[in-house]
Amino acid sequence: MPHPYVTDSDERRIVTFYLAVVALGVAIAASSLLKRLSIELPTWVDGPSSFSLFGLFYAAFKKWLWAGHFLHKVGLVKVPRIDGAWSGYIVTSFDAGNSKHDVDVQIRQDWTEMSIVLTGSHSKSKSCVGSILVKEGVQLAYEYVNEPAPGAVDTMHAHRGYARLDLSADGNSLDGEYYSGRDRQNIGTIHLARQK
Repeated sequence: MPHPYVTDSDERRIVTFYLAVVALGVAIAASSLLKRLSIELPTWVDGPSSFSLFGLFYAAFKKWLWAGHFLHKVGLVKVPRIDGAWSGYIVTSFDAGNSKHDVDVQIRQDWTEMSIVLTGSHSKSKSCVGSILVKEGVQLAYEYVNEPAPGAVDTMHAHRGYARLDLSADGNSLDGEYYSGRDRQNIGTIHLARQK
């Protein structure tokens, strides 16, 4: 289930303003065009209102347009696309950091919402809140809820935890650390690579 995420980028305020201006301009232009063409809409059909156009433009931007390469290149959108499949490993204090545990991560993301699901051989975790900070390098941070797999060791319990990962400059790896809640009291590192 996607949840909202926060960012320290000011793009949401700026883009929302631009979308409102464009919606108002299109509404005025459409109304003017209808008058010039002497088209009179039935009373139960309203002309395109700036509010409905803004809602339509915002929904399109949130789902698809924000991900466009051009908007990132010109700097209007600073939050990077990290959605997709990632794989890698964790090193955990549970076994004193003696082994690497393979994990797969699926990130779903749009302009304002995301979900992160990490699946390992012993458990599965799902994000419940997150942030993407961009002002000093790109950092993904999120709180998660972890549930053990049926065959996990008896000492593994459902728990909450926190992960903080740094995105590489090329956008193809995430590296950082995690810690689990007081029930587990584990810490470790996470290393992920974007799958093509």
